[in-house]
Amino acid sequence: MRHGHRYHPLYATWCNMKARCKNEKHPAYHNYGGRGITYHPTWKEFPSFLNDVGEKPFVGATLDRIDNEGNYTPNNVRWADRTTQRRNSRQIVKVEINGETKLFSEWCKVYSIAIASVHRRLQKGESLVSALTRPKAKRFQ
Repeated sequence: MRHGHRYHPLYATWCNMKARCKNEKHPAYHNYGGRGITYHPTWKEFPSFLNDVGEKPFVGATLDRIDNEGNYTPNNVRWADRTTQRRNSRQIVKVEINGETKLFSEWCKVYSIAIASVHRRLQKGESLVSALTRPKAKRFQ
């Protein structure tokens, strides 16, 4: 069906979303369709997608799934900046300490410890929470 939106700024976003979910030859398919991620049935048609997501609210906005394990649906997408989207990726490690969840890098700042130091502690078999929270050893001179 023709919709006359081929040159709309979001048309490529829509095409790319569909390809990531359905086209096994797409370079990112294994991260989307290969994991079972799909898109809302009405988004098969561009006008429905555009109606649900709306125009980009700012320059550089990217379509982001709120729950990375969820599908592209009206309740699970938002426009986000690159920083927000990076923080929402599967590669980001979230850690809970005393009932509070923060990104791994944020906890390193809270406890004033270098990320490399935490990694060394982890390699020695220390738990993640201990590696983050244990005070630095005092060096004798």
